[in-house]
Amino acid sequence: MDRALKPSEDFSLLASATHQQIDVDGSQAFQEANGPYLNTSPTVELYSDNYDLYSLTADYDLGFGSIIANGSYSNQQVLNAKDSTPTNINFGVNAPLSFVPRMWFKDYNAELRFSSKFGGPLQIVAGAYYEHSNSLYQTNAIQAPDGIPVCFSYDDCHDNGFANPGRGNSVYEFGTNNKRVIDQYAFYGQADYKIVDTLTATLGLRYFSADIHDVVTNLQTVFPDFVFGNVTTPSVTGDSKGSNSKTSYNAALLWQATNDISLYARAASGFRLGGVNTATSLAQEAGVVFPGTYNPDSLWSYEIGVKGYLLDRAIFFDLTGYHVDWKNQQLSASAPGAFAYTINAGKTSSNGVEFNTTIKPVTGLSLMGNVTYVDSKLEEDLPADVVSAGTIGNKGDRVPLSPKWSASASAEYETPLAGDLSGFVQGNILYHGASYSTFNRANEFDTYLPDYTLIGARLGVRTDGWEASLYVDNLGDKVPYLGINNSTDGTRVFTARPRTVGARLRANF
Repeated sequence: MDRALKPSEDFSLLASATHQQIDVDGSQAFQEANGPYLNTSPTVELYSDNYDLYSLTADYDLGFGSIIANGSYSNQQVLNAKDSTPTNINFGVNAPLSFVPRMWFKDYNAELRFSSKFGGPLQIVAGAYYEHSNSLYQTNAIQAPDGIPVCFSYDDCHDNGFANPGRGNSVYEFGTNNKRVIDQYAFYGQADYKIVDTLTATLGLRYFSADIHDVVTNLQTVFPDFVFGNVTTPSVTGDSKGSNSKTSYNAALLWQATNDISLYARAASGFRLGGVNTATSLAQEAGVVFPGTYNPDSLWSYEIGVKGYLLDRAIFFDLTGYHVDWKNQQLSASAPGAFAYTINAGKTSSNGVEFNTTIKPVTGLSLMGNVTYVDSKLEEDLPADVVSAGTIGNKGDRVPLSPKWSASASAEYETPLAGDLSGFVQGNILYHGASYSTFNRANEFDTYLPDYTLIGARLGVRTDGWEASLYVDNLGDKVPYLGINNSTDGTRVFTARPRTVGARLRANF
């Protein structure tokens, strides 16, 4: 919901509120060993996501530029129950087990920005940004003898008497809390200077600093406490404070070769915070050791491209080539199949080409296409501590889940029918290349994700206020591997719905 207010000709306010709630009452994946769409998990895999966002933006026009101030508050709660019975049995506890990650997140941010409208060749943007975030990530392993856990968090289980001392009196096997508080601020500025009418240079920088406080609490231990019927007294296993700061840069040249063709070159850097691996203490109980934290990562990207129009603007195209050097790239890994954590990959590089086009050969007909080629690989062997924890990666290995080729195409034809009513027909096709889930085939839980092609179509009518259509998704009835989760619980495959035929009605209010 948006509400705009304009108290004067030069001043405006925009308030926005968004609420989103997602509830899924069953698994969103199937077990690869069972075959497509077959899930035999003995516990129900529930998912819920409750999200609220409120924001306010003020814009004051000074004539020679605008001052823009905005602030927002967001609140999110996520529950994502997954069956973990095979892992439970593997560790000697013969009971249905639900692994229930919970996440509570609150965020406040504010920004003040000046954007110029000077009359000369120089334009600038400058501003400051502040953000305070408070997150709590909790992992819970809760027995579910009837398929659904009787409680879904540490407090829920304890408050309702499902975690009492004594053998057989508790369904709460283990849990950890990771509380993270981040205060971050940034100052940034960018200048665009028109050297000549057809050539513009851009130079920008952003200074970023963050104070981070991580507290990891062990809520319940499996060995020896749960096994012998004891209730663990929660204890802090990690309390760390630190600061990350970095200056990022952006430099570009834009040459307008003709009224319809532009060429550009760009170099830019980026930075991302480090963090804590929450499963470390639990893994240590099982004799598995991997890094308790992961470091910040940073990158430099270099890009050249050309875009523009051809044939009296009947064709638009955008061709880009790029190279990315990524230092300490943060990637997901798995230690002995049961413990997911984040690694730093040392150094990776990516080389890619991307082409986009839109073609309008006749009135009412639009054709769109995209082709991407990416070669992402390790530039050095994975660090020794990562390899010792069970993730193998050698120089030259491809980055996980990175297909070399992907492409898409779509077509739409729209024609007037009567008054403001028009009819349309659409078709689309998507191709996604093959990839692997880990760096190296020697990794225990390495899985091949085959390439796939998805086709869809729509037929309908529309006006300015509403649209009605018939559609078919996944026309070829394919079972694509959109994503996977590997562990001793098995390989779970996230996929698309099978061939689906239906009708949609949309309206604007």
